[in-house]
Amino acid sequence: WTGRPRMALINLIAAGDHVDEWRAALSQFFSIVRVFDAIHADFERRIDLLRAFGAIDETWSPRLNQAADALAAERARRKERAATEIGDLLVAVLTATESAALPGERPDPAVEDAARARLRKTVRTREQAARLAVAEIYHHEGLQAQEADAAFLTEDLFSERSFSVFGLSSSQLALTGAASGAVAGGLVDAMLGGASLFLGAGIGALLGAAGALAGSDRLAKVEVLGRPLGGFELRLGPITDPNFPWVMLGRALIHARLILERNHARREALVIDAGRGEHLADTIDAARRRRLDGIFRALRSDASIDTATRKRLRDEIAALIEIA
Repeated sequence: WTGRPRMALINLIAAGDHVDEWRAALSQFFSIVRVFDAIHADFERRIDLLRAFGAIDETWSPRLNQAADALAAERARRKERAATEIGDLLVAVLTATESAALPGERPDPAVEDAARARLRKTVRTREQAARLAVAEIYHHEGLQAQEADAAFLTEDLFSERSFSVFGLSSSQLALTGAASGAVAGGLVDAMLGGASLFLGAGIGALLGAAGALAGSDRLAKVEVLGRPLGGFELRLGPITDPNFPWVMLGRALIHARLILERNHARREALVIDAGRGEHLADTIDAARRRRLDGIFRALRSDASIDTATRKRLRDEIAALIEIA
């Protein structure tokens, strides 16, 4: 290997900074000297390093680039699988219902409270299952989470703090609802050939905004139904709060992003700290929010979505996973 091209890596393993001394010493014997933190390096830095070896000797470049491309393709596949898991989570929790027998046709507060507790437990359990599935996709099975000072992901899903941090602010909730309502009203205008003088879009926007805010303090739909064989039952769900899907999505995205950049060389617990900002869903661009809101509305009204819509949901989530 005397005289052959080679690269030296200065791997940071402790708090002390001796990079300059090492660089001066290694530069005498190596073609390239690079600093590389093997413990905390993200995916892009690891791929850049792999490709950098190809710059030392051009005969190495094709196979190294092939390896880097294969790793990038595998990462893209995993991102799609993670987005599918999060999409399935949203579909499951936004269509979840609970039923219970009633002694009469009047609602029973005790029965309703018990059903509400079961519904919340179902949603929490489903969220934990999705997190585990995402961790397994990136081979982080058994990774323990450690609560930080602002560990919003360990906050209870239904807490006011979760809605404040992950959901849409009242203003953005109203704007998103108004935009979706305007789209629906615009369809009415189109069917009338413009004869409505665009009143449909205006009324749709008003109703969309009003409906979003009116539903923000109501968690789930409650109905009393007759049973085919006699008697009555209480049905709780689906969850109608328009901010709830944004809370679920925000929590899932933060978790996925932390797992995505998690280096397998790290052995300490995952510190879940979403930062101290509020209303993370407000950072999603308006056009994407409108598209997602349309899907969420369809789920609340129809309790199901077709294959094409499910794919659109997955694609929107996949794009958001990569946005830090």
